[in-house]
Amino acid sequence: MALRTKETPEIPEINPEKVVKKLTADIRSTISSANQTKALLGISGGVDTSVLADLCARAIGADNVYGLQLISSPEEEAQAKNGAILARHLRIRLRRIEISRLVDTMAEMLTVPF
Repeated sequence: MALRTKETPEIPEINPEKVVKKLTADIRSTISSANQTKALLGISGGVDTSVLADLCARAIGADNVYGLQLISSPEEEAQAKNGAILARHLRIRLRRIEISRLVDTMAEMLTVPF
């Protein structure tokens, strides 16, 4: 039964298995309609990219999912480590690229001269 109070509308029941089945089918369909068989994902290690990585691995197989981490600051290190743990757990390939110099260069180029 869904939760309902005077202050909130009724919250629909969610069947997690159905949701996963629908999302993986949508991912497969989207990749297929683009005439592709693989997916490249940015893997931060946060919840959103972790869920997407898992769904993609289920949809098209872990061998067809490639993770990419673009690290530009020390603050991103902890989350990047979580992303690496996730990639190992899902058995997806992961490439990590340090881009702090590139980001610094771009920031200098975009600095307003006044």
